[in-house]
Amino acid sequence: LNILVDTGSSNFAVAGVPDPDVTSYFNTELSSTYKSQGIEVTVKYSQGSWTGVLGTDVVTIPKGIDGSYTINIATILESENFFLPGVKWHGILGLAYDTLAKVLGGIEPSLYKGNIWYTPIKEEWYYQVEILKLEVGGQNLELDCREYNADKAIVDSGTTLLRLPQKVFSAVVQAIARTSLLYIQPILGIGENLQCYRFGISSSTNALVIGATVMEGFYVIFDRAQRRVGFAVSPCAVVR
Repeated sequence: LNILVDTGSSNFAVAGVPDPDVTSYFNTELSSTYKSQGIEVTVKYSQGSWTGVLGTDVVTIPKGIDGSYTINIATILESENFFLPGVKWHGILGLAYDTLAKVLGGIEPSLYKGNIWYTPIKEEWYYQVEILKLEVGGQNLELDCREYNADKAIVDSGTTLLRLPQKVFSAVVQAIARTSLLYIQPILGIGENLQCYRFGISSSTNALVIGATVMEGFYVIFDRAQRRVGFAVSPCAVVR
């Protein structure tokens, strides 16, 4: 199964029944080591939600940490706007605070170039940071930093878009005409002869969320030991 690593949640969950938007799912009846705890769990995200049943099973991470581990796992039985058309993953591994069972660590020098720039984690629940300034095409938006952080700003690998408070979103939209390609994403599954794209930024009513649209050009380090998040330029980044 392919798993989405999500720094904005704390649950490990996989598809437990067939779904039109996933190619594989975890059939618990075929696992000799799965044990159901009979506990129903519902998780809501800023985008989408799911309901499933909690259990335990033995999990192995290929090409990564050696060994197998018995951990809690939720099998997703119902979902809404969670598995989306074109996704290549079948579950989610939450690496936010509180309920983490394992800490995965290490920095791989071949995956970034130049310096790593760190910012402190402000609150240990999400990976909450403080945004001081935003620029579009090198131009400062000139907004009060309180606007950027209302009511929080988080780095979330499980969110696709860059989500901005409404006032910040409006300012970005006005300033983005000359640099819009930086925030355009392809839409899959529309048709063989069509190439469609979407704007990779949306407004938010409850947080500024730095999602995958921004993180694609960076090597991002979630350093819990030092209470900080690091950003370095990825060698795969496309500079337009």
